[in-house]
Amino acid sequence: MVRNRAGSQEIVQRLEHSFDEPFTVEGCVLHGSASFGISLYPEDGASESSLLNTADAAMYAAKNAKRKDRSMAHK
Repeated sequence: MVRNRAGSQEIVQRLEHSFDEPFTVEGCVLHGSASFGISLYPEDGASESSLLNTADAAMYAAKNAKRKDRSMAHK
């Protein structure tokens, strides 16, 4: 169980790193990535919809940060 933001960030990092290496499915090598958005009750919202909205915004912020990092790496 996640009890605080630091704990959730640690889990997210472990999940994201699980996509670092390519994997093979039926002979095809696949490269993947994942973005996660986390919201915690009650600091990020008190209702289901507010928590989902906060998590959704966090996920898109993570996606945009990854895109920015990738574009900077190619310059």
